[in-house]
Amino acid sequence: MTKTPSVFKDLIALEDLADITGRHPNTLRDWVKKGLLPGTRISERVYVVSKSLFLQSLSNGLLSDRFTAREAKEILAKLNQQEAQP
Repeated sequence: MTKTPSVFKDLIALEDLADITGRHPNTLRDWVKKGLLPGTRISERVYVVSKSLFLQSLSNGLLSDRFTAREAKEILAKLNQQEAQP
């Protein structure tokens, strides 16, 4: 069995992040294009976001105009719960 490189474990598909945040994928895609969300386009239709950079931005209040404090807390809990699963 091949071990997944740790650099890939930090990435989350934009669509998965949309499910977690409750925002439409197109909204998140626009934020990536504008530089508001730490992510990158890896193919014509696929974007990925660094979970650690997203969490850092969320924790530091850099996305406070995009998410309420309550939403940010819920998102952090969901992402931490997701990381705890094997």
